[in-house]
Amino acid sequence: MSEIYVGKMKNLGKPGEGVMRRKSAWLPEELMQAISIAQTVIKPLKQHDYWIESATKLLAGSILYLDQRHKNLYYLDVKKVIEFTEKIYESEANLVEVVNSLENEHPAYHIFHELGLYSKETRDAITITLLYILEKHQREKQGEQKEYFWFQ
Repeated sequence: MSEIYVGKMKNLGKPGEGVMRRKSAWLPEELMQAISIAQTVIKPLKQHDYWIESATKLLAGSILYLDQRHKNLYYLDVKKVIEFTEKIYESEANLVEVVNSLENEHPAYHIFHELGLYSKETRDAITITLLYILEKHQREKQGEQKEYFWFQ
């Protein structure tokens, strides 16, 4: 079996001898938790849907950003996330403010930084997708609460 080299000196090992690691082994726990919450709210209709995956990532970043400010990661306040996402949608300056307020090591920094690199049209499509999903989720939850109280 051949060995894998990077450049002329760096030996990375032999094929088949590597160790597979779960995402949770190399992603911060807070980010994994935020992604888990986001995936509970956003259920993709099909695999590898760019807009849904991007909206999920933006929701996870929003959860982390709002957690930094409000310290309550176990609870998703959909109304606060909608308000936050609307601010980002309304003005690129608001997105720049979010990116500048986060340290490079913050788990949400790269999510918002990447969002800022997209064209305005792509950024708008991602935020609109997230807003649509969150508002739909909120309507469904309100409907469930009304049904629950109706049966009492």
